[in-house]
Amino acid sequence: MKSYQAFFLLLIATMTIMTACKKENTLQDELSKLPPATQTGANTFGCLVNGKAWVAQNQDCFLLCDPSFRMDYDISFGGNFGIDAYWIDSKKNIKQRIDLMVDSLNYVSSKMLNINSAHSGVYFKDYKLNNDCEEYDHFNDSSVVYYGLIHTTKFDLQKGIISGTFEFTLVKPGCDTLKVTNGRFDKQL
Repeated sequence: MKSYQAFFLLLIATMTIMTACKKENTLQDELSKLPPATQTGANTFGCLVNGKAWVAQNQDCFLLCDPSFRMDYDISFGGNFGIDAYWIDSKKNIKQRIDLMVDSLNYVSSKMLNINSAHSGVYFKDYKLNNDCEEYDHFNDSSVVYYGLIHTTKFDLQKGIISGTFEFTLVKPGCDTLKVTNGRFDKQL
């Protein structure tokens, strides 16, 4: 009887280890789909959204169209910084948007996304959902809660390059929590 118990415990331990390895491999697969975290003005933006790779791109763009990734920096208002990123691919039925905004960005630093500032926050929209959970917009919906961090790794206004990493979480009642991790951006202004 004891040999069956030992076998059963060994089987459970093996299955637990295999599941953990599979999760780690899945995470590594998704991370490998993101652009590298560079500081050269490579015009890249990517992150994991609930564990899945999300890269700014516009696959529907042919000749003249809006870029998939824009960055604004306004020193006249104390360093307001904003990113608008889009992932558009009609073949995969994807049209999504992520916005990041932070105020008082003036140098390489880490900044908490300040929920009490009119110029800081995050935004996510999935245009294809077409339901109450398609948009997480704390500016126009007081029930949406967010927290996060932006870390600038390069802030060179002479060369016009701002690079960094980010992560944030968005919570909207009645919707899945949106966790954005391993974010990175590198933009030539």
